[in-house]
Amino acid sequence: MTRRKITIEIKGRIIILRGWQVFGLARGAGCKPTYLGTVGGWALDATRLPDILAYCDLRNIATEVTGMPVTSVSAATATDNLPAEVIGLW
Repeated sequence: MTRRKITIEIKGRIIILRGWQVFGLARGAGCKPTYLGTVGGWALDATRLPDILAYCDLRNIATEVTGMPVTSVSAATATDNLPAEVIGLW
């Protein structure tokens, strides 16, 4: 049996969730994701990353975090250029 796994990609002020049923996972963690077809995943504000990781840990779901280091997310918020679709997330 294959263990369920999701991928979280950090892109400045947003995180992109990819994997099997990640919309339901994000909703279960108390988030409201927006699908971005240009990046092929569900987008959330990067400040929700701890909520997603805690929920995955609680549900024993394997996660792979790619992109910039988690400690750099707050530093990148002022300098990152966002896709036009993401502007409405805030």
